Amino acid sequence: MMMHSFGIISDRSVYLLHGSYECVAAVSIQPICSVFTKSITSSILEVNENLNFVTFTENKEVIMAAYTIKQVSQMFGLPASTLRYYEEIGLLPVVEKTKAKQRIYTEEHINRLGAVCCFKETGMSMAKLLEFFTYEEQEQEHIDEILVLLREQEKHVAGQIEKLMSAQKQLNRKLNYYKDIKKSMDNGSAYPCWADYWK
Repeated sequence: MMMHSFGIISDRSVYLLHGSYECVAAVSIQPICSVFTKSITSSILEVNENLNFVTFTENKEVIMAAYTIKQVSQMFGLPASTLRYYEEIGLLPVVEKTKAKQRIYTEEHINRLGAVCCFKETGMSMAKLLEFFTYEEQEQEHIDEILVLLREQEKHVAGQIEKLMSAQKQLNRKLNYYKDIKKSMDNGSAYPCWADYWK
């Protein structure tokens, strides 16, 4: 039997990247009891505690890193109920289970969740998230829709940034004003005039 080593699974930082967009988070994770094995032609999933590498064999058996729902929950700061909800509505790829009904998450789920969290940070709605990932499954057929959706979100983010920058200016005016009031209180000088901070 021909066997090809694909990589070593160990404690490491995983940068959440997918396709043409990059997620901002990097997290340190360690797979559950190292790995699981699954045959492409079988729905049976076995957890194997003795292997810690990824391999591909000519009979299509795959050994991959695996994570429990608790690990994934801690990784992204999401409650287990949210992960189950994402699975229920189709936001996550199918989550396999062991014979003991334990959910097993793979790097595919980690990458997807990284993207979901990044897009949610931009204010993308759940409906838009589902729409995007549906398009992405057939990106060649839906490339125009993907571009429209992402451009709209980019425009939304730009508007939010502009509002935040305006609010930051106001915050800085107030901060400088009250810093000068504190100086006046300390040295007994005249209080500053608020109108001067708008010049």
